[in-house]
Amino acid sequence: VRFISNRSSGKMGYAIAEAARDRGADVTLVSAAGMPDPAGIKVVKASTVDEMRNAIVPSSSSADLLVMAAAISDFTPARVSDQKIKKQGSGGMSLELVQVEDFMPQAHGRYLVKVAFAAETSNVETNAAAKAAPKGAAFVVANDVSEPGSGFGTDANRVTFVDAAGNSEALPLMAKLDVAHAILDRALPLLKAH
Repeated sequence: VRFISNRSSGKMGYAIAEAARDRGADVTLVSAAGMPDPAGIKVVKASTVDEMRNAIVPSSSSADLLVMAAAISDFTPARVSDQKIKKQGSGGMSLELVQVEDFMPQAHGRYLVKVAFAAETSNVETNAAAKAAPKGAAFVVANDVSEPGSGFGTDANRVTFVDAAGNSEALPLMAKLDVAHAILDRALPLLKAH
């Protein structure tokens, strides 16, 4: 095992950053993805949860909108070795995982509007609604990552916007850039309400 990750490509986050830039926003993209930096966008590389937290939480106080599209792991190894762990005979090995603290609730700004993401495989809307309030999110962009052709690593996504009260709006399968614009269309009126 060299590393443990998920299949997230970063394409959704990049699409959101590009859509916001194209609408005239001053955008900072915090990313672990190995994609080329988009023109006109400040990019901060963060390859660990701690690096991502340290890049996002302090700067959130001066932000208007935080869209957390990053597929941050729910669990991380309890111990990380700086050297290769050699095979010990023919036995197996157990890997202890610990839960990662969700740092989205730590992001605060006087008028900050937060949009969360939920990658789910079952009970998509129910699970997404349960995440909105603890994260302080105006709404959650939920997607069923088990659906073929949608979600991780694809150029398209089928999402549902869900708020803490369980109100939902399902969108059809569309290009990630179109999903990004739909997210901004829903978030921008919330910014103007402040």
